[in-house]
Amino acid sequence: MTQGLRSVGGDGEWLARVETPMPEIAVVESRRDVVVLLILILGGVIGLLVVIPSDPHLNRFFGACLIGAGAMNALLHRRIGRQHFKLVHSMSPVISNFWKRIGQGGIQLLYLGIGVILAATGLFLLIRSA
Repeated sequence: MTQGLRSVGGDGEWLARVETPMPEIAVVESRRDVVVLLILILGGVIGLLVVIPSDPHLNRFFGACLIGAGAMNALLHRRIGRQHFKLVHSMSPVISNFWKRIGQGGIQLLYLGIGVILAATGLFLLIRSA
């Protein structure tokens, strides 16, 4: 009965031992799906690069914006992925099952990949504007 409890003093008071759970390690359930999504996103970003006119001032502006967005995405990928995974349960079953198959770690990896793609694209635009 006293397992998990410890005595505070000699007067018979007992305190419950609080055990902190180990942090969950995010596991990527379906790495193939994440890679396919990142390739599709990369294709869309490359398509945007073709469409954007080659104006140096415009390239500098879009490059700086993309680097900022990519850096924030890469820095906050764990938090954003956790929040996204919590919202998965309230989505329609088809979409929800897809995100559940990827898993929380896969969603975090997806956001990290998006951040890297955006930052690399922004860097490319900055170099092209020079």
